[in-house]
Amino acid sequence: MAVPLRFGQEMNVEISPSGGNRLLWQSYEHDRCWFTAEMEKDDFQITSTNDKQVAQTLQKILLETRKLNPAFLPGEEDTTVTLTADFNLQWGIGSSSSLISNIALWAKADPYILLQRTFGGSGYDIACAQSETALFYTLKEGKPLAQPCSWAPEYSRNLFFVYLGKKMNSRTGMSYFRENAKYTAEDIREISSIGEQWIAAENIEALEELIRRHEAIMSRILQLPTVQEERFPDYPYTIKSMGAWGGDFVLVTGRNEKEVREYFTAKGLETVFSFDGIIRT
Repeated sequence: MAVPLRFGQEMNVEISPSGGNRLLWQSYEHDRCWFTAEMEKDDFQITSTNDKQVAQTLQKILLETRKLNPAFLPGEEDTTVTLTADFNLQWGIGSSSSLISNIALWAKADPYILLQRTFGGSGYDIACAQSETALFYTLKEGKPLAQPCSWAPEYSRNLFFVYLGKKMNSRTGMSYFRENAKYTAEDIREISSIGEQWIAAENIEALEELIRRHEAIMSRILQLPTVQEERFPDYPYTIKSMGAWGGDFVLVTGRNEKEVREYFTAKGLETVFSFDGIIRT
């Protein structure tokens, strides 16, 4: 099960009628321009940039996009693309997936195929980038299937999301999983069952039991301690990893918002969101 967030990236494409063969790309975090690149549109050769590594990643995405749609970004007109994120990119909450989603929509290409040819991953975050509601996501014979569902728990006031202060690399996390994870068909069934029970949980105590079960299973599969065991053993309620195990954000349960914020602030973690402050419902 996954949920879309209130945050995202907006893409604006401007085409100059005066002709030309230049692609100018500008990426913003709020009103701060953090990345620029200029390319030739016929082969996406980089002519200038302030970050060569990011520019090469963008170049790869654009080349793969053109393979999916050969008519994408024709020449004979200058094009300026402005991408604006309304969140801190260090949070690691879907900057790559929303980029892929936006480019695919622009190019009328399949975002799931584009993801596989660039960043990799299951594709659930692509489904979230295009959804207005919570959803169940699965791969059936390698094909993505997203099914909308409703999750607006009455106990949402007891749910918080805490940034752990370090952005995790999703590709590194996926590599670790492929190389080290040990799981069975029964583990997959149990994880899926927990997802189904998750949206049916009637109170915070029921959800906390599901979190404990899920974390214990993933701890065994990944052969790593849970983030609560490793970093917050004295926390009185439950903590669940999000995204790459133990990185980026964690889901935290509590009974009092002030108490939750005070606990994590004392640990040096001041980015704490309420459920309604981050989840799109």
